[in-house]
Amino acid sequence: MFTFNKYIEILEMLVSKGYKIQHFDAPYSLSGVLYLRHDIDCDPFKALQLARLEKEHNLCSTYFFQIDSDFYNLFAKENQKILHFIARMGHRIGLHISPDYCTNLKELSLYIQTTHNYLTKLNLPCDPIFSFHRPGSFTGWERITIPNFLNVYSDEYFKKIKYVSDSNRRRFWETSLPEILNNEQAKSIQLLTHPIWWDVEELSPLEISYLLKNRTFSQLQKALKENIKLYKNIFQNYNDIEEELI
Repeated sequence: MFTFNKYIEILEMLVSKGYKIQHFDAPYSLSGVLYLRHDIDCDPFKALQLARLEKEHNLCSTYFFQIDSDFYNLFAKENQKILHFIARMGHRIGLHISPDYCTNLKELSLYIQTTHNYLTKLNLPCDPIFSFHRPGSFTGWERITIPNFLNVYSDEYFKKIKYVSDSNRRRFWETSLPEILNNEQAKSIQLLTHPIWWDVEELSPLEISYLLKNRTFSQLQKALKENIKLYKNIFQNYNDIEEELI
């Protein structure tokens, strides 16, 4: 089940097996380390929920955000607050990069560095670490190296250790994890989850789409109310998302 309780249960089980949760920039180890990663494809607020949950259980993760998401504006006031909240909890913020905008590795490298520099100049938390969102058609993106940056799809974190993901709601705890744990040699694990799938109670994909639609409409109401006088009275009862962030 894609519930918060199930997520914590999985991590507690791995810790009981001897895995130590570390950030990607900790000393690299081929065995016994669990690297937690979250790609924020759709909903920064769900990322904040998961970050709080992890903080409550003394867990640390890296949250990878997009600057070109079809679902959210990373530079909106509410989302900038979310970035700062997550970073203050002890988590790391990374870049979730789509190579589709680039035609070769040189362009991709420049795109990553320029994006990171821009965010840091805006005083937004952003570590020099990146993951890829739906990699482009040209080859070599997984092996791209940039001085002082960490690519979580490099061989060290993608091939030499175990890679586990909940992409497309894959129930990895029923398939990939048992196979890894049954192996006598406990290789380190990079565990990728997408906060959009996880909640207090398991939601169907359709229910999740309704949740996103309602949140998007609430954000639209707020923007109209703040920017166009005509809408101030129309949306008097708007429930400001800032109240949810407190």
